[in-house]
Amino acid sequence: MSNKFHLFKKLSEAIDRTGGRNGLLKGKKYNVLKNRENRTEAQQKRFEEMVKANLLTAKAWQIRENFKYLFAIRKDVEAHYQMWKDHAISQSIQAWTRLSRHLTTI
Repeated sequence: MSNKFHLFKKLSEAIDRTGGRNGLLKGKKYNVLKNRENRTEAQQKRFEEMVKANLLTAKAWQIRENFKYLFAIRKDVEAHYQMWKDHAISQSIQAWTRLSRHLTTI
């Protein structure tokens, strides 16, 4: 089984591939990958503008954020994980489809 940090690295790489393809994350990558509580007000404002401009990157980021909640769940973890995974794959984001192959080993 992969550890939590390895999984988040893979999830962050999927976000990078989603937004990096068209240069949208150029100069903004670390702002997107930062946790919300670690962004300054100015960074949060730029992040929100970027989310409005690029739906795919916003979806990719939200999928990663939803993954964090799996670590707080104590009951029916497998069922919640499967729901999260199915949702992530259903978003038709190429980077998540590629990542799903890695997730099948978890």
